[in-house]
Amino acid sequence: MKPEPRTATQAPGVGWRARAWRAVLVVGLCTAISELLLPYLDRTSAVTVYLAGVVYVALRMGQAAATFAVVLSILAFDLLIVEPRWSFAPLDPQYYLTFLVMLVVGVLIGRLGAQASLQTALAEARARRAQALSDLTGRLIAARSPTDLADALEQAVQHSFGVDCALLLPDAQGQLQRQPAGRAALPAALMAQAQACFDQRDGAAGAALLLRLQGTRDALGVLALPAPGEAFAAPEDRQLLDAMADPLALALERTLF
Repeated sequence: MKPEPRTATQAPGVGWRARAWRAVLVVGLCTAISELLLPYLDRTSAVTVYLAGVVYVALRMGQAAATFAVVLSILAFDLLIVEPRWSFAPLDPQYYLTFLVMLVVGVLIGRLGAQASLQTALAEARARRAQALSDLTGRLIAARSPTDLADALEQAVQHSFGVDCALLLPDAQGQLQRQPAGRAALPAALMAQAQACFDQRDGAAGAALLLRLQGTRDALGVLALPAPGEAFAAPEDRQLLDAMADPLALALERTLF
């Protein structure tokens, strides 16, 4: 599974139940703060405290958790802040309008906060991948053998996508071999697909993504990523892979010839 970019509609590695409990804790904290402020502010001012909690939940736990926090905030505000306390039937009917506005504004804030968090996560992922590409290019320039190239490539792909990869180069008979020679061989079916990609200019197939490394005259080898092609369906993923493959092909051509 790729480590990045994460969708910010939920906190990375946190399930719905954990996020729900965290939302409950945030609403509880907002209720405690509202209780402390009641001697100094009117009751409707507590709405802003709850909405601030919704913003925090949206940014840290996503839109679904933020919507859940909005509903909890309305219930807590009605039950514990609005008179009479410990009742869901407020004395002043105008509070029903307050509840409605609180719901609408809270949901909108949650949605905007989740979108902002998503954009931040995507921007951070782009920055990390740009840095990974820069580091890979530097290592490829310094490489002096196919082993150096394979090591640099595997580290960059693992860091960027969380998957393994293999550099396959042809031997004297034109048969692809994994580089360096001591690495574990790929499955026979995958090697056959990679050979077809190398010989016939085929693209990705089946259980792996195969990229033909094209030199100025002929094909130089194949970059094999033993993971479903759907794992790299995002345009940004394919663009990054192509950006990695291009300097790799240049480095291969310089190293081999």
